[in-house]
Amino acid sequence: MILLKFNFKVNQILIIIKNLFFASNELKNKKDIVLIAVKKNGFALKYASNDLKDNIDIINVSVKNNYHSICYASNIIKNYKN
Repeated sequence: MILLKFNFKVNQILIIIKNLFFASNELKNKKDIVLIAVKKNGFALKYASNDLKDNIDIINVSVKNNYHSICYASNIIKNYKN
């Protein structure tokens, strides 16, 4: 039974990685889940929570995967000047 629950979790995470669009709002707000998703697909940033679109770690990983994913970052991040 424990193995079945573990396999279910693994499969659920793989689905989220493939397409964050279908994830619950709760999962879209979990940094570790979104990091995995944007690492595999930078455009998954589009479906992350607004709070995580402000997170520089999430943005860096997303942009490393696909530079064009910056368009889904928050305005705070896009307008940031060093």
